[in-house]
Amino acid sequence: MEKTVVFKDEFEKLGYSFNMVETDRGIEASLKPGNISITLQVEYGVLKGIIRQPTENVAEDIFDYFSALLAETNASYDLIEIDEEKKRVIIPKKVMELIVEWIEEIAKYKGCGYVAIRGDKVKNILKEKDYEERKVSPRNPCDFILSAYQYEYFTKKIEPVKGELIEKMGTTIQHFFKTAKEKDVTMEYFFPGTNEISFYIEGYEGKVQIHYQQKFYLKEESIKQTFPFSTLKELEEAFELFFAKIHEKQRIKNVLKAPRYHFDHYFSIFKREAKNEVYTFLETVMTPKEIEEYCVKKRKEKSKISLESIEQFRVFKVDTYYFIIEVEYGMEEMVVKASIKEAEQYIFNEIVKQKKQSIKNTLSLL
Repeated sequence: MEKTVVFKDEFEKLGYSFNMVETDRGIEASLKPGNISITLQVEYGVLKGIIRQPTENVAEDIFDYFSALLAETNASYDLIEIDEEKKRVIIPKKVMELIVEWIEEIAKYKGCGYVAIRGDKVKNILKEKDYEERKVSPRNPCDFILSAYQYEYFTKKIEPVKGELIEKMGTTIQHFFKTAKEKDVTMEYFFPGTNEISFYIEGYEGKVQIHYQQKFYLKEESIKQTFPFSTLKELEEAFELFFAKIHEKQRIKNVLKAPRYHFDHYFSIFKREAKNEVYTFLETVMTPKEIEEYCVKKRKEKSKISLESIEQFRVFKVDTYYFIIEVEYGMEEMVVKASIKEAEQYIFNEIVKQKKQSIKNTLSLL
């Protein structure tokens, strides 16, 4: 990195040695004397920087170093400050400014949109350079990238387009899914403000993840394709392409067997045989889509199936239909009536018939 070489020379002019090592985990740099360590790591397009300096018990050779340096160069003592009480070297403001400038150059080199820096010794400098002090609570719960830099971090947009993408990614995703759900009420999603969104659509349950490797992209485990994006517009286009793939994947499956995701959830208290019997009847009076939309509405209302008992009958209602289950000798038989009058008459007749039979059986024993 050419810029680092330039900064290294600048640090050396001020009497500091600067060393940097880059690994798969990030960049580790150190500045001596003063024992400053700098850790840099790219996360979701943000260059995270942590600046550390020991606060006390700095070795005496630091003072010896500066004394020798200043005597040799005949430089003035305004290059350093010495805290006699804590016996430490306070790194001059000019050096700390140079460190911040170097971090910003690394961010540009890495193609980042934001810089996030933490370090007690640079707080005032960061404020002067228009960095924003992050607060404890994120402005938006969907702001899953910048919300990671709360408390002691200061952030600054370093590249406008990617910076805007980082700022508004969460709210854009939330808006996209909300709009998609308005078009298809059977869709479900759960976006907890992380890089993973769980969803259900058209009979498909999945989890789409947002990844970053110099560029953002969408990925879902069972779809062998990634969907890259660099702007907010491209983010929406990536989601549209992603869901188009799912639609293509599910189209034939759904023709052969209609999705009953919401039906199965709404009728979860029923045994499989009874559940299937209910669904088979509903298919004769409603389309599969209407069945799902009806169950979505009931689940949204947090409405549970009301199952009432009348003698040996259990009765519940779906839409305008009354389902009557007769339980006798461990066997269940289901009958459906289209109105409350029909249901009432059927149950009354069955009870009377059974009571008559019971009376007849008893009398025959006399």
